[in-house]
Amino acid sequence: MSYVPVISTSAPPSPRARELGSQMAGLIDEFRRQNPGTTGDDIRQALRLAAPDAGTTSRAHLAITVGALLLLLLGGLFFALRLTGGR
Repeated sequence: MSYVPVISTSAPPSPRARELGSQMAGLIDEFRRQNPGTTGDDIRQALRLAAPDAGTTSRAHLAITVGALLLLLLGGLFFALRLTGGR
């Protein structure tokens, strides 16, 4: 089995981002106490509604998809060449 290390390129969160995250976590906890039926999906949808431009852009999704497809294609090609002995 091969091991492929994954290197995170994202910067650590800024103090402002940590503070916002802390406040959001408190608000979500309070909302869940008041509304016990709240699901994780409800929270994800609410976050998307609250900050629709904060997620990955469609251009980034396209780039990731194309990159993944190219990797799969190259991997399949190398595997096929290895099975046939490079002929």
